[in-house]
Amino acid sequence: MLEFKKKTMLQILKSYQDVIRTLSSNKIHLCMHEQELLAHLGDYIDSMPIHNVNDVPRSRAFVSQYISNYSIIKSKMEVLLAVSEATTNLVKHATEGDISLFFKNDVFQVLVTDKGSGIPLHELPKTILVSGYSSKRSLGKGFSLMSTLSERVVVYTSSEGTKILLEFACQPHINNKDSEEENNNHVMNTLTS
Repeated sequence: MLEFKKKTMLQILKSYQDVIRTLSSNKIHLCMHEQELLAHLGDYIDSMPIHNVNDVPRSRAFVSQYISNYSIIKSKMEVLLAVSEATTNLVKHATEGDISLFFKNDVFQVLVTDKGSGIPLHELPKTILVSGYSSKRSLGKGFSLMSTLSERVVVYTSSEGTKILLEFACQPHINNKDSEEENNNHVMNTLTS
């Protein structure tokens, strides 16, 4: 019976995954397994713990000190607002957690992890897709804002906590030496043809 219940819950989660991805125009990805989210992560930069509401502005300052090192396409304000929403959700719905920064293939990544009870299965679609919906007394704009302000939001939740990965595209890093060499080759090819 337990195996049947687990299989049914996975089928429901899979359906939610497809619906959320479609209705969010492929901006919000719900992961079935934690490893699925962890596979998205790039090179580790740094992290800090989150314990209470005082850590929300500290999380913005923490991210702010690193984003100037990357050519993020979104404005600094948009990145910090998305981070603020994610850490505020952590403080509201969980006991503690952390924020970690990564970089992968011209994408700046912010991972917010909590050690709460997770988002209940029956609440997932409303929590993620319905702007204004909240299981707590709040504006319920968290996921809506996070998905608007970032390129992609990747979510994994279980009874052991929730992980939210915010991804921000950066300008591609152009190696001036390679670009110069490519330009010289183009000039040589033009002259010899």
